Amino acid sequence: MTVFEKGLFSLFESIFIKTRSFDMGMEFFNICWEELHDHKSEMGGIFFRRYISYLIELRLKMLDYQNRWQDYINYTHEVIENYPFPQELNENPFARDLFYIETPTGRKQHFLSWNQDRYDKTTRKIQRQEAGKSVEHLKRHQQAELSAEEIERRYKTIVYFFRVMNSSFFTRE
Repeated sequence: MTVFEKGLFSLFESIFIKTRSFDMGMEFFNICWEELHDHKSEMGGIFFRRYISYLIELRLKMLDYQNRWQDYINYTHEVIENYPFPQELNENPFARDLFYIETPTGRKQHFLSWNQDRYDKTTRKIQRQEAGKSVEHLKRHQQAELSAEEIERRYKTIVYFFRVMNSSFFTRE
């Protein structure tokens, strides 16, 4: 079983976001990214694309939550250029040209097309900051603002709901 199966990836992502463990989320991304690329030849192309898409979206979320806005924009462009995976289901009817790629079968939306709103908001934050306007109220809160007890409570809540929703995962077959 991989970390991407049975909702484990969503569990980890929820823990990183709710406990504001964004640095840990980036470490998790780096480890999974390396492992995924090390074992790329052992999996089919569809699984590689699916799993790498999960990781790319995790990294974008962590950059966003760390208030690393320019890194978020740069990484989005890097992904569109280096991972031209088309959106397989439910295309975004409002996608702009940035989120389109050329494929052998024609022009298609990139899988990041659904991140367009976050991309636009991040661009506006950067523009506001560059214009010398206050952006403090636009920044995400960091883990240092939580008590150890609050972090533990959030962690336990996430694990509890994961167990309730995935009770078959925790029983032996």
